[in-house]
Amino acid sequence: MKLARLLRGGRAQYASALGIRLVGAGLMFLMNVWLARAAGPQTYGIVAVGLAWGLFAMNVGSLGFSISSIRFVAAYTHAGRDGQLRSFLTTAILMTLAGGVLGGLAASGAGFFGAATGALKAEASRAYYMAVPLILIFPLLDLTGGIQRGFDGVARALIPYNLVFPILVIATTACAVFLRNPVVDLGTAFLCLYAGAVGAILLAVGFLMGRWPHARRGDPAVARSEWIKTSLATLPSSASSFAIRQIDAIILSFFVAPTEIAFYWLAGRIVRFASFGLQAAHMVASPEFARLRQEAEALSNDDIRNSPEHRAKMQAAASRAARATAVMALPSILLLAVASPYLLEFAGASFQGGLPIIYIMLCGEAFNVFCGPNAALMNMTGLQNELAKISILVIVAYALLIVVGAATFGIVGAAAAVSATIILQNLAVSRRVYRAFGVNTTMLSRAVWNA
Repeated sequence: MKLARLLRGGRAQYASALGIRLVGAGLMFLMNVWLARAAGPQTYGIVAVGLAWGLFAMNVGSLGFSISSIRFVAAYTHAGRDGQLRSFLTTAILMTLAGGVLGGLAASGAGFFGAATGALKAEASRAYYMAVPLILIFPLLDLTGGIQRGFDGVARALIPYNLVFPILVIATTACAVFLRNPVVDLGTAFLCLYAGAVGAILLAVGFLMGRWPHARRGDPAVARSEWIKTSLATLPSSASSFAIRQIDAIILSFFVAPTEIAFYWLAGRIVRFASFGLQAAHMVASPEFARLRQEAEALSNDDIRNSPEHRAKMQAAASRAARATAVMALPSILLLAVASPYLLEFAGASFQGGLPIIYIMLCGEAFNVFCGPNAALMNMTGLQNELAKISILVIVAYALLIVVGAATFGIVGAAAAVSATIILQNLAVSRRVYRAFGVNTTMLSRAVWNA
């Protein structure tokens, strides 16, 4: 089967999303390698904890609006409802700002508690405080990305964080190394991260202003309670799908030395190469799922499963995303399995300790690809409450697994907990999608390859 056939429908968007993701993954890897070499394993491990806080906030700090914005922005734009779109965007921004503040308070409180009880060393607890600016900015980056995806601006959704952020961090770190000291201290490393985050958010805001609705005022008949309810319902899904890949480093900071966290974090950044193809495919498919749901509702057809026409359309959209996922993500997983030892060498021979972590995490990523765009389909078609229930159970299981794994087996146990959680979640969500719509998104489905 030809590649063009596999990616038919939205080929340009799939290609641009994948291209930016791959380039961004390379830049992120270079950024982390540069920081690791410039700061050394001990300092880099502490920086990794601060980055983990920022990325955790990026996933959950928007309080679900980064996900719901794809659905509502796509629907309101399709319907030409500029007033309601303006009101939604304003509400989303205010809620995300509130989420960032709550995240900053949570990180500061955790750092204070850890230092006061002796669970964290004094230097490690500094990462919790120094992460606060990232915690405030990263959720806004995620929100603006979701809004751009609702507008079908996939490239604009990806460029600020995936390209601008790592380029600026690399550049400022280079300046610190060549102008000040070949060994970057903790404070300087965080200043470099702040510079990247500020540059990325300024560009993201500029992109958003270019698409801001022309209506002078918001629609008085706004549905703020619906927006907030829907967004909060997607929060458990965001936490279980993405945040578990970040919070592990935070939990590890209570159990292992910063040097081991450095090995674990850099290994995780390498594994991220495998997930970008999957995420790129889902980013393109999500607005299409939302539009199909809107189309069905406009025809008073709430049950897609009982409508052969709409079920066929949904299966076709899911099949395109699943095929694109397989083509874009599976080769990268195989390549990483071979190339990982050489990639770790860039940071230094001591970082080879992260190799077992990579192989364990790749197992979870491969299963994630196998199951297709199941969570994206549920979030975009009104099943976010069902997904939230599954995700809450998954988060509880993950919390138990990561604590037991980290306390017993250190970074290897944490990696195993992450992969096990990803597998558990995908099994549950794929089953629920099939029961709800009669749509199969897994790679073994004939519908995926024949649609």
